[in-house]
Amino acid sequence: MAILARSQEWKSRPPALRQWQVALAKRRVPIGIAVFTSLVLADMFLLRVRPRDILDLSQPGTIIGEFLLLTGLLIRAWAAGTLKKSQSLIRVGPYALLRNPLYLGSLLMMCGFCTLVSDWMAMWLAVVPIVALYWVQVRHEERMLAKWFPDDWADYAATTPRLIPRRLASTAWQGWSLSQWVRNSEYQAPVATIVALGGLVIWRWWTR
Repeated sequence: MAILARSQEWKSRPPALRQWQVALAKRRVPIGIAVFTSLVLADMFLLRVRPRDILDLSQPGTIIGEFLLLTGLLIRAWAAGTLKKSQSLIRVGPYALLRNPLYLGSLLMMCGFCTLVSDWMAMWLAVVPIVALYWVQVRHEERMLAKWFPDDWADYAATTPRLIPRRLASTAWQGWSLSQWVRNSEYQAPVATIVALGGLVIWRWWTR
């Protein structure tokens, strides 16, 4: 009933508003990059914020930031190696624990980078609007999945939480393959992470 009520609530919104929200959500990656880039430039040249030393593991902030970053990266890799888009409703791997592991991984990575940047104001300015876009995209994707897999979706949505797992499942360790990880182009995430960490090193040197 709760799922049906939320669906009806979404449908009651003006069509133009729904389309505008979905259009923004689909562009969440370039919007996120633009937001983070703007905040980083402001921190570098206006506020002169100095990021954490990513090699100094004696600092709690560095440990927390890198832990969040690595955890998010691993969750995304786990999910991408399991996900077969539009072919079937995936209920193995991380999808046996939660419905949106890719978005959880992305959120953890964002929080990790913001922690390493060491600017909490930037963290809130970046994370809050991006999370809002991700939430709209999650709702949109769930409506599509309910349409594509009507026989399976209701039970899956009722038994599997969106973002925070409630229980372990034996099927959580099934379904991953390197070839699927490559087909989903998830190799871009570790490459981008390495580039971003290199950027933090240069930024720290710049503001020494």
